[in-house]
Formats: sequence, structure tokens, C-alpha cells
Amino acid sequence: MGLTLDALHKLQEVERELVRLRNEKRENERAMTACQRLLKQLDEQIAAKKAEGQQHQLRAQRLESEIRQHEEHVAKLRQQLNTTRTTREYAAILTEINTEKVDSNKIEDQALLAMQGFEETKAALEQLEQQRAAMVERMDRSRRALEQFITKTRDQWQQLEQRKEELAQEVPAAALAKFERVAEYHEGDAMAEILKPHPKEDEFVCGGCHMTLTAETVNALLIRDELQTCNNCGRILFLAQTEQRREAD
Repeated sequence: MGLTLDALHKLQEVERELVRLRNEKRENERAMTACQRLLKQLDEQIAAKKAEGQQHQLRAQRLESEIRQHEEHVAKLRQQLNTTRTTREYAAILTEINTEKVDSNKIEDQALLAMQGFEETKAALEQLEQQRAAMVERMDRSRRALEQFITKTRDQWQQLEQRKEELAQEVPAAALAKFERVAEYHEGDAMAEILKPHPKEDEFVCGGCHMTLTAETVNALLIRDELQTCNNCGRILFLAQTEQRREAD
């Protein structure tokens, strides 16, 4: 392996570790983001339930007011019964009282339904509040996990970034640019070892995508310190040291 490929191979080891740290950090961030999203949904549901409960309560209060009005009217009609002078007038007032009672009973049924709706909404609201409290606790745990991860890996991250810069200085600019493009596409897995599935046959495959490689590609790596890439996946190819010695022999 030439100097450039050797430096890139070391660089990939660093890049893979950085990718691992980035992915772990991203997972922690996703967990917290998911909690925030669910918390927002719960807040919206709680607001809707509160509004629904207020509607039930207002309706119950309005119906209770109507019931009182009917009761007051019935009380006045009963007083009028004591002052009636004719049987016809008495019967008319009595009929009106009975009609008021029927209407009042209907309103009472509606008021009971409104109060029942209010109690059901109140129970649902309490359940949502409990879910929200649990979600807040879960989000706090996710936040602490993210903070602990950042604190725990800060030194490691800095050392890897420093090592990456040092290795990058050993690589020509064009080769480094190529490496970074491929590493970004393959999540840090920019290089692939050339494999020989059948030791006794001159057949070579890319260790990244397992597509067949030409003998010319392998020979080029043996005689020149130049980048050779897989035509299928684009990874930068390299030969293991043992394979290089075997080919040289």
C-alpha cells in the first residue's frame, strides 16, 4: 500500500469513529426531538379538551338557569291558583304548570347530559395531564442523556478531529477531496479492501459492494500509489499487506 493509500486507510479509521459518534449523538437528538413533538401533540389535545370541557360547563350552566326560570314561573302560577275565581281559569293555569314541568324535565335531562359530558372530558383531561407529565420526564431523561454523551465524548471528539487534520495533511488535495466525498456518501466507509473469493483463481471483488474488479485495477494498485475506485459503489480500493506481498511474489 502506497503512502497516500496508507494515510487514507488510517484516515478512514478515524472517520469511521467520528461517524459512530455523530450517529450516536444524532440518535440522542432524535429521541429528544420525538419527545418534543409528542409533548406538543399532548399540549394541543389538552387545550382541545379544556375548550370542550368549558363548552359542556357553559351549556350546563345555561340549562340550569333555564330550569330556575321555569321553577320561578311555576311558583308564580301556583300563587295564581290561589286567587283564581273560575274553574276554567284554574284548569288553564294548571295545564300551564304541567307544561312547564314537562319542559323543565326535558331541560334537566339535557343538563344532566351536559354535566356527564363535562365529567367525561374532565377524566380524559386528567389522563392527558398524566401522559404529559410522563412525557416531560421522558424528555428530561433524553436531554440529560444527550448532555452526558456530549460531556463524555468531548475529549475523544477533539482528539479524533485533531488526528483527522494531521492525517489529512499527508494526503494530496485531490485524493483528500475524493475521500471526503465518498466518505460522506457511505457514512465514513470510503475505502474497500479488494477481496479474492477463491484463492486459486484470479478473481477479485470489491469488499464494499462485492462487485467483480478487473485484474488491471489490482495491478495498478500494486505498481502505483494512485487512487483506484470501484466502478459500482465508488469506494477507494486497497489491497491488504499480505495480498500485496503474495502478488509481488
